[in-house]
Amino acid sequence: MSSHDDSLAGLDPAVRQFLQDWTRLDDPAVAQRLLGPVILVGGAGVAGGAPPSTTALPSERFVAAVVGRQHAMADLPAPRLGRVDVVELGAARLVVTAQWHVAGPGGPLELVGDFLLERTAGPGLRALAYLPRTDVTAMVAGQAPVVDDEEAEPDAGAVRS
Repeated sequence: MSSHDDSLAGLDPAVRQFLQDWTRLDDPAVAQRLLGPVILVGGAGVAGGAPPSTTALPSERFVAAVVGRQHAMADLPAPRLGRVDVVELGAARLVVTAQWHVAGPGGPLELVGDFLLERTAGPGLRALAYLPRTDVTAMVAGQAPVVDDEEAEPDAGAVRS
């Protein structure tokens, strides 16, 4: 395993290019280069306590969701790539864990995601799976300023400390 801090010194150029391009999936040429026809996407589960799951999504649906999230977060500065860990899985595949930093409305946010990547015939990499560890939309919503001064009544059965 190789680890790279915010300087990213020594990071495989193909990994660096992949991660830089990942934030540009709204460009159809970039999306086509970085994604195959289907991508496995992991999730932290949905509201109501559903367990985490992984779903095979057509790339077009995945890109549409990413672009929608980008538009929802358009008021935030661009994320800055921080620590990157790379585990080679033979000559063709690797697991990359990337940590991104972004200034949220209530302070800094740390976003972490894991990628299962395969080397392409050219110098690039293609994502087979994306497993976000953080939900940026929920994190930003959690930092949004509170407008109402009155404390809401706790739900029945809720524990207060």
